[in-house]
Amino acid sequence: MPVITVTVEEDETTSSPNLIPPSPGTVPSATPFDADDTVTDLIDRIDAMPDVDSIYENMAGDEDPEFPQWVAGMQNLLAEIEKVKTAYDGLSKAQRALIDEEHTDKLLALADFAAMMAERMELDERGTLCAYIGSQGYSTLAEAFAAADSVDPMSPTVIELAFDQELLSAITPPADKCIKLTSQAGGPYTLLRSGGYTGSRASLISMSGGLLILENVILDGNGTVTGTASVENLIKVVNAELILEDETILQNNKNSAVSIQTTGSNTAVVTMNGGKITGNSASYGAAVKFTNSGNTKFVMNDGEISGNEAVENGGAISEGGYSAIPTIEIHGGTISGNAVTGTDSSSTFGGGIYSNGTLIITGGEITGNSVPSGRGGGIFKTGGASRPFTMTGGSVHDNIARTGNPSGGGANIFFNSGTFTMGGDADIPNEMYLRVKDTGSTWTITSALKHNLEIEGIGDDAVSNTLVATGAVSPAYTITEDDLAKLSYKGGAFDLVLDKENNQIKLAKPGYKVNYHLTGVEGENLLPVRVEIGQRLSVSFIATDGYKLEAEEVIVKVGGNLLTPGRDYQLNNFESNCAISIKAEKITGDVDITVVAEALAELTGTVTISGILKYDQTLTAALSESNNTGRLSYRWKRGENVIGANRDYITVKEDIGQVITCEISSTVETGSVSGSTKGVIARADSPVPEVTFAFDGEHANRLWGSDETMEYSLDRGGSWIVCADNTDLTAYLMSMTVEHGIQIRVKESETHVLGQVLTIDLAKGPSVTGVTAAGCTTAANQDGQLMGVTAAMEYKKSDASVWIPGTGSVITGLANGVYQVRARAAGTVLAGDSLEVTVGAYIPAPGGDTDDSSGSGDSGSSSGSGNSGDSGSSSGSSSGSTVEVILPSYTPPAVAPVDTNGTPDAPVTVKTEMKVPAGPNGNISVSIPDKAVEESIKKAAEESEKRGVTGRSVFVEIKINTGNQAVHSATVNLPKVTQERIINNQVSQFTLVLDSPDIVLGLNLASVQEFYKQANADIQISVTNLSGDSLNESGKALFETRPAYSLTASYWNPQKQAADTITGFGNGRLLLELPYRLKEGETAGAFQIACLREDGQIEYLPDSIYIPEREVYTVQLSHLSVYGIVKKKETGL
Repeated sequence: MPVITVTVEEDETTSSPNLIPPSPGTVPSATPFDADDTVTDLIDRIDAMPDVDSIYENMAGDEDPEFPQWVAGMQNLLAEIEKVKTAYDGLSKAQRALIDEEHTDKLLALADFAAMMAERMELDERGTLCAYIGSQGYSTLAEAFAAADSVDPMSPTVIELAFDQELLSAITPPADKCIKLTSQAGGPYTLLRSGGYTGSRASLISMSGGLLILENVILDGNGTVTGTASVENLIKVVNAELILEDETILQNNKNSAVSIQTTGSNTAVVTMNGGKITGNSASYGAAVKFTNSGNTKFVMNDGEISGNEAVENGGAISEGGYSAIPTIEIHGGTISGNAVTGTDSSSTFGGGIYSNGTLIITGGEITGNSVPSGRGGGIFKTGGASRPFTMTGGSVHDNIARTGNPSGGGANIFFNSGTFTMGGDADIPNEMYLRVKDTGSTWTITSALKHNLEIEGIGDDAVSNTLVATGAVSPAYTITEDDLAKLSYKGGAFDLVLDKENNQIKLAKPGYKVNYHLTGVEGENLLPVRVEIGQRLSVSFIATDGYKLEAEEVIVKVGGNLLTPGRDYQLNNFESNCAISIKAEKITGDVDITVVAEALAELTGTVTISGILKYDQTLTAALSESNNTGRLSYRWKRGENVIGANRDYITVKEDIGQVITCEISSTVETGSVSGSTKGVIARADSPVPEVTFAFDGEHANRLWGSDETMEYSLDRGGSWIVCADNTDLTAYLMSMTVEHGIQIRVKESETHVLGQVLTIDLAKGPSVTGVTAAGCTTAANQDGQLMGVTAAMEYKKSDASVWIPGTGSVITGLANGVYQVRARAAGTVLAGDSLEVTVGAYIPAPGGDTDDSSGSGDSGSSSGSGNSGDSGSSSGSSSGSTVEVILPSYTPPAVAPVDTNGTPDAPVTVKTEMKVPAGPNGNISVSIPDKAVEESIKKAAEESEKRGVTGRSVFVEIKINTGNQAVHSATVNLPKVTQERIINNQVSQFTLVLDSPDIVLGLNLASVQEFYKQANADIQISVTNLSGDSLNESGKALFETRPAYSLTASYWNPQKQAADTITGFGNGRLLLELPYRLKEGETAGAFQIACLREDGQIEYLPDSIYIPEREVYTVQLSHLSVYGIVKKKETGL
């Protein structure tokens, strides 16, 4: 900011008269107090100092010739204030009590003033350079302006602000110079009116001539400044030119931001090419006001004027109307959100613009402005004929006026008086009030209107025939029907009609436009004509051959409806003509009236028949180039047989191979005309069968929708078999192949040709993975197990003929031997290739039967141990397939250490681990040992009792340790009994941990309860690593090379005899952790977890977070699907 430097010195400096101190000797020397200074001495020194108000009243500006003397005096005064305050602080409580309140308050106010001068004004000897012209720096902004020397508007002197500054007095640019004020890098910088502004709070910049360009600067009026002094404008433009460019803001002033005025014959122009004028308030014209008469102009090419408030006229711009005629031109930019807040409706006008001079608008947008108590929310224009309003572009819309009165406010434009010329691309959709009735004011249209416009009113007591608008005379423009169609009157109170003879638009009572079409007569009425609602119509005419017409020789239609003589209209014959008088109630809208008066003639015309010439198709007859005036009748014929009597005819079986004819006759003209089809009727195309097939479900193995009109083939059309209703193909399942699929078509018949073939493609079923077996453990050889047989699979012993559906649970009670497992046929997917798995026979251990057991497959061996030993395995081979047999065991449950921080109810976490080696394809299938969960819960109860608090939360965690073998697919069976144990013991969270990759699935109690409620059976939870071709194209595009996994949960539904899938957890939640090691240059915030749903939609999970110490992303899930790591998106689906 432009400031002076003040330092506290020990030597005495005398000030100049009229400055502070007022005269030599008024302020004592700034010497320290002696230890024995009395309270009286202190009071005398306080009396000798001026009060703060006097300092402000006598403060000098930095352009004052006596400013150096004032600075010296101010330095001495500040030193004195400091010494007196130090002495006061050193007094005892009893001594301070001897000083009255008046002297105490004065001293404290002076101390605050001194602190403000030291902290805010930065008046030290550092000589900070606040502005630059090129490389030359200046310590005050006034010095920089004084140094400006350019007189060339195209190459002004450029002054750059170096930092934000507070102004204590106005900047006065040289009256004959051209200057551009901007900011250095880091700007825009702010010029702020200081709280200590001298005198009345004058303008920040006061121009008396020259040119000033503002760019990338902020002028702030410090609207929070209070006091009795009046607040002036931010910029006063007198006999000068001001240009506002981009990044310029004029804001926060308690008076108009810009004042425009002249003296004598001078001119003053303000041009706004960019920037913003906002947040100012004034009595009128809070953004821009014209202060006096003269050649003044405001031009807006771009930028924004918003959020300003005036009490009276012109929330944004106010031109009060003086002897000279100021001009406002709007060519671009936005004027929005400004308001006139006064409540006197007689003096509150123009929420956006108040104009009493010349107003020209060619572009820009005026919207959202308001004058709640007055008129002209967007624009209020007045001033008489010599102060025109021209609008050839721009948009004025959605402004507000007279909120308490439903009409008469002119919310967008209130045109009060003068001449209003409009054309081009001007857009005023509604709420335009034109006070043109009985005022001498005019609205002139200069070119074709491009937008619809609803007129709110034209003045008091409007009546029919009141002039609204006139076409321009020079250059001439003729108002058209298209222009008229774009205009309307609010609420339909009046119609607008075009007086073509006078090139004018006038008001009319609501009515209808009627067109006459006369045949065989000569009309005397002008066509078309306008008829007011409720008016009887009279059509006068004479016959072309001159004789009087009788009623039967005349046909009258209104809007296509034939009228009845005598009832709907009256025919009168006069000496010179005839007249038809039509009743008013027959005219109910804009209509055509047809009058036909001529001798009856023979019907002529051409009959054409359109439609498809096939069975069960609609044929339509049409008569063209006809003299028909009556009602037509139709007669369809096949040979001599009449087969139809309407305009449309639907072909039947008997028409096949025949030509069809239609004869048309009229109720007025005589005779008939006929036409025939251009060929014979053919058989119809057979439809493509709407038949479905699936190997499973409610209609399993049936061609659902088939019937006896169809036939099917299982050998790609080699042979065809006639269908029955919903044909059952169970007996032919073994004949179905991927190569041939199923084909079905409609058979050929008398009415239909052979239909198109519908091919139902079949796919090969997937290979089975993740299935393991456990050998028999007793001599009975009847307790073998199959694990990993999902509900989507089926199994049988190799020598059996019937396949048994998988249940999704561990299959128990099996005899030893070779078993075949395959994917079940489902939908249109055939059963997959079978995998052979061996359930080993029981082999007793040496020394007799024990709990530990070993057995062998067909060519392998097995070994095992108790519940707390390492996993055992067995292997066998059959038909070339080999499978690992997983015998899960677990480590003793252990309580995880936790810092309770003195919290007695801290949760107890119990962890155990199962060692489960992965198969050759990276697949594992394991069942959770219920005994492990039971022991974990017991361990948690013991720990709770040990800690002295029961009922605390219990977390159970089971880690599946594969020995760091990479797992492609893992299926974990959660037995029903284990679910019940978790629920009955209120286990807060049951967590499964896979060690490679490090995936965590944490089921809270509510989700386990929901699983149990839905399934009431064992649950199979599967995690499959999706990579490469495992993903579809959208998945590859989404996850790229980052990890993605399919999460599913299923169970066997005995009612459906099929597998069911669980996707949601009700009110429960599943904690998911996915591993991801950030690559070089990647940040954790750049990624998140996302879901690729079955319908292909992507759901981004913004709540996912990254845990760096474990290199995982984690999130809470409400359903199962495909999840993976994606590039971050800020919002969800």
